Amino acid sequence: MLCTSYGNSIMKKVILDNDLYTFDASLKTVTFRAAQVYNHLLLITNLTDNIIIYNFGCEGYGGDLDTTNKVLTLDYDTTSMSDSDNLQIVVYTESTPADTETARLLELIRRQTEVQDEMLEHLMLCSKYLRKIYNPE
Repeated sequence: MLCTSYGNSIMKKVILDNDLYTFDASLKTVTFRAAQVYNHLLLITNLTDNIIIYNFGCEGYGGDLDTTNKVLTLDYDTTSMSDSDNLQIVVYTESTPADTETARLLELIRRQTEVQDEMLEHLMLCSKYLRKIYNPE
């Protein structure tokens, strides 16, 4: 998972499960069943044929997204493919920082660093007292 910050929100890259879309090869459409519409589509690969059929920002590999009906009409000609072909769909979706694995790991590292800093301060104080005990002036 890749996380990117856009303003106050965090975007995470996810791969959609097969049950979250329907592929109609003859109509060149992908219909999303998810509750939200994915406005940040990155890549769709037909894994059965090992062919990229949608690539954000690449001419001939784009498409038109109907957000009302949650249907993506592809520019790429998929009419020779099968509706049952397995697709890998990569999207960016919004997430709160607390929901992302990266944010959790960063918080854990921050806490460990704080504990290590406290330990270092304590050791430095002990060292100061030991120098006074063993090296009196």
